[in-house]
Amino acid sequence: MYLLTPTLLLLVLSMMIGCSTPATTPKPLSSQEIALEKTIQLQKAFQYQLGQRVRLAEVAYPLLKENLSACGKQTRYTLGLFLHNIEDYPATHKEAIRALLNTNQKIQVLHTLNYSSALVTLKQGDILISANNVPIPEDKPKALKLINSQLQQDPTIIFEIMRGNSEIRTTITASKICNYPVHLSHSNTINGYANGSQITITQGLMRFAKEDSELAFIIAHEMAHNTEQHIPQRLKNSALGALLDMVLLSSGIPSPLISTGIAANLYSQSYEIEADIIGLRLMHRAGYPIKQIDKFWRKMAAVHPATILKGQEISHPTTVERSLFIKKEIDILTATLPKQD
Repeated sequence: MYLLTPTLLLLVLSMMIGCSTPATTPKPLSSQEIALEKTIQLQKAFQYQLGQRVRLAEVAYPLLKENLSACGKQTRYTLGLFLHNIEDYPATHKEAIRALLNTNQKIQVLHTLNYSSALVTLKQGDILISANNVPIPEDKPKALKLINSQLQQDPTIIFEIMRGNSEIRTTITASKICNYPVHLSHSNTINGYANGSQITITQGLMRFAKEDSELAFIIAHEMAHNTEQHIPQRLKNSALGALLDMVLLSSGIPSPLISTGIAANLYSQSYEIEADIIGLRLMHRAGYPIKQIDKFWRKMAAVHPATILKGQEISHPTTVERSLFIKKEIDILTATLPKQD
């Protein structure tokens, strides 16, 4: 173990004193300044995230509403409302959200979507008191469960709300849509995915798909994975591959999940092409413009040029193939179906 001698310590301190310092040294920030700026930035971040959620829901709605025939029994009713209370937010955000929206423990209206029948009657900040005369609990999961149970009995609900000091009764009729909830992921990757029952779109994709028709195409693509049962089919293929691995291993042939991997990706490129084509049809049925959608894959190729030659990993076709297949389907749809941009 080495100890600094007094002489060496003095030398070290002298060198540190002689170190360069910034030419401009601002005055220290006050705690009030920091607290105020933090609140402003938290509120801006909240408003941006809410805007992303609203855009995603508004774009998804026509796809889910106009394609009920493709969803079979996978349907539900929606009121087109974003509800919240202060417990939805982390402790570090609560004061900023409370200051912005006057949020408390009660279940409140955060946003009413454009397609909702409540658009003309409910406002942000309205407190939900009861649904069909049944008191709405402050616990949000319980509140949503109550509202959904009411919708299963009748898509029309009479709400009692509190707005300021006034109690108001209003009737809202829910819309029937495909039961494939569309969620926003905070990931910055440009991606969307489905799990058979839900759809997830990343923030990165939201920023990339600047046009609503582009965003609708990706939602419809993922929706097609669900309606066409692609996820269970791929799981079945993977299970068959795993079974083959076990047979080979029991026969003394090493097979470190090779068959599982091959089987999992068997026909996966065909599934992706089918999801593009079916998704385009879902878009068209929902009334979205489709004539320029093939250009989406050119835009994707510009950002990820590797996909031009070899696709996205082994599971996806190239952007060249995807663009050309979509163009052919666009020509068919615009030539034979009346609803078009």
